[in-house]
Amino acid sequence: MRRSHGCQRGVGLPLRRPGNPVETDHEEVHQATGMIMVHLGVDPPDALARLRAHAFSHGKTVTEAAFDVIAGRIRFHD
Repeated sequence: MRRSHGCQRGVGLPLRRPGNPVETDHEEVHQATGMIMVHLGVDPPDALARLRAHAFSHGKTVTEAAFDVIAGRIRFHD
């Protein structure tokens, strides 16, 4: 069941809440990690490390970067 609390109406993406350090969208992070694994042929820890590195280097949370991967806005290359 998809949570709708804290989501923009009709979009399904959580609202960014400044000062909230807790990342609650683990499903999206797992999905993006899996997509990176398949695309690059790497294991889960390496895929997650790439996602985290991208998020850090672009000033985003891991969840925000995961949404970008799922939406096809981020492409990882070997």
